Amino acid sequence: MDSLLQHLLHLSTPPNTTHKPMFINSPQTNKSNFPSLHSSVDSTLQQHQDTQLQKPASVSVPQFENSKYEAQSQVGSLDFLSRKGKFMLNSIVEQPLSNLNAFFDSAKFELLEVDLVSLLKGLDILGNWEKALLLFEWIVLNSNPEATKLDNHVIELMVRILGRESQHSIAAKLFDEIPVEEYSLDVRAYTTILHAYSRTGKYERAIALFETMKEKGLFLTLVTYNVMLDVFGKMGRSWDKIVELLDEMRSKGLEFDEFTCSTVISACGREGRLEEATKFFTGLKSQGYVPGTVTYNSLLQVFGKAGIYSESLSILKEMEENNCPPDSVTYNELVAAYVRAGFYEEGAALIDTMAHKGIMPNAVTYTTVINAYGRAGKEEKALSLFHQMKTLGCVPNVCTYNAVLGMLGKKSWSEEMTEILCDMKSNGCAPNRITWNTMLAMCGNNGMHKYVNRIFREMKSCGFEPDRDTFNTLISAYGRCGLGIDATKMYEEMITAGFTPCVATYNALLNALARRGDWKAAEAVIVDMKIKGFKPSETSYSLMLHCYAKGRNVKGIEEIENEVYDGHIFPSWILLRTLILANSKCRALTGMERAFQGITTEWV
Repeated sequence: MDSLLQHLLHLSTPPNTTHKPMFINSPQTNKSNFPSLHSSVDSTLQQHQDTQLQKPASVSVPQFENSKYEAQSQVGSLDFLSRKGKFMLNSIVEQPLSNLNAFFDSAKFELLEVDLVSLLKGLDILGNWEKALLLFEWIVLNSNPEATKLDNHVIELMVRILGRESQHSIAAKLFDEIPVEEYSLDVRAYTTILHAYSRTGKYERAIALFETMKEKGLFLTLVTYNVMLDVFGKMGRSWDKIVELLDEMRSKGLEFDEFTCSTVISACGREGRLEEATKFFTGLKSQGYVPGTVTYNSLLQVFGKAGIYSESLSILKEMEENNCPPDSVTYNELVAAYVRAGFYEEGAALIDTMAHKGIMPNAVTYTTVINAYGRAGKEEKALSLFHQMKTLGCVPNVCTYNAVLGMLGKKSWSEEMTEILCDMKSNGCAPNRITWNTMLAMCGNNGMHKYVNRIFREMKSCGFEPDRDTFNTLISAYGRCGLGIDATKMYEEMITAGFTPCVATYNALLNALARRGDWKAAEAVIVDMKIKGFKPSETSYSLMLHCYAKGRNVKGIEEIENEVYDGHIFPSWILLRTLILANSKCRALTGMERAFQGITTEWV
């Protein structure tokens, strides 16, 4: 473990290593309550990396800025700037980011004499969008009638800069602080802000801004509606809203494009609406719409998530008949459909099929199959495929490494994990939060509690704050180490940090309590679950039975028995088997026999 931890620390770098544009708290202003934006390119990328393994989206992101606006043609001369503007631009470019705070304050009066829109535009053209952001923040803090006034043009320009740079997180935070609804921005700027809210999960904020746009009487474009379809699709349970938007688009004569269609179909997939997805797709074709690869890929994803590989194959056949070329995403969806249905070998065989058709398998393709082999307990095949992808020139990404590390961690193969971490280092692939969580999960064994504490400390020192998954992993790890008190403390810390527990959290806590036989505390956990609207799973009840058995509480076992046999709890095979074990520990022969009869009845 010491060797593993050293390799992990050597690999890790704090997520925010570049200069961080932030709001400048000018001593001349009384706006110290304006929160700083601690954001950077690296931190934005980190948010996308710190997620579970996902397939590449079948939906193309709408392009709000396909090229830099009109002024880019003047890069050579920057003639739109005055002499003072050019001098100020050169001065800002020469300043390091760390000195810009003081520079803006010292040059305040000079800044007020130049055209700030042109100055921002010049910084952007020269590739200094971070300095443009810092200047914009300074303008916001110093905006007043006597000095600089924040106007529509300045905001629109900053929106476009951040939109083109895909700095969604920064944009969402920035325009949460600025009341953009009070300004008369053009529809393109508002749509870019909507997109930023969608990408950062601020769906309610996006809906409110969309309603404001309609109240202002703006002509809403196809892109605007597409973004809102994406918002409602990601929110879930919003099919009625999606249908309403589609009707609104039709009434305005807006023709659906591939983004519209794929977004709606993907929304159906998130909610398991296979029938609605098929009906929508069939309706489009009946109206003369010719589906493209992206639309077909979205439909493949819907049936792939449901594990209906036969339907996925039919979609591929239809694509070929319509001369619609499949791409790597198409085959990735097919691979995912196969492995979800349990056909690992068929999924792996598609890798060779892709190569024969001239479509190179990517890291997502390989990771999907490696993950499936790992879950099926076929570690050797997973490692063989991992080495194959590297031999064929496909570079593993952090998700690939995390899948392999997670598989090895379950087997406690520390030597192999060290080799994988060394490979990450040689490929320049930095660990993310999931990597650390995987290491924490591996430490959940007796005698390894000191490593749990150590890895958690080092994880935070590398700039990774714990998320809900981290807390769940810690609770589970402490529980498996036999440290129930620490598990409870970690649960309390999770609540204090503002994270909402889920069923996995409660089950991890129940596991810790079951090892101690603290059935009173476990009962309180079940009560808390139900109060917060969570339905205990079969794992929850199994852990309660183990807890009662450890604490020799026969009455508690009998209460769960009665709920099972009365039909209030589904009598799954796992639950009936646990009833046999729990009654056995308490020497309750009648309970054992009754559970055994239930199992034999199920099998018959």
